Amino acid sequence: MARDMFAEGLPQCFDEPTSSPRTGAEATAWQDANKSWWQQHPMRYDWAETSRLQPGTREFFEELDRRFLAAAATFFPPRQ
Repeated sequence: MARDMFAEGLPQCFDEPTSSPRTGAEATAWQDANKSWWQQHPMRYDWAETSRLQPGTREFFEELDRRFLAAAATFFPPRQ
């Protein structure tokens, strides 16, 4: 995932990730920019490898669970 994707559409005066808006108008502009970014980059459960299964179905979520548990086992192996 490119870093530029996260820099895209940053509101003015957003200098640091922990910055706070200085005015009500700035807060509104930041919120609008945030909403716009998420609408253009929706959160996906299958971002690393697209699933051919119909999103929202039992099979779709079972496949996502399988992928997640397989990846998690790399860092936290199941007990015997």
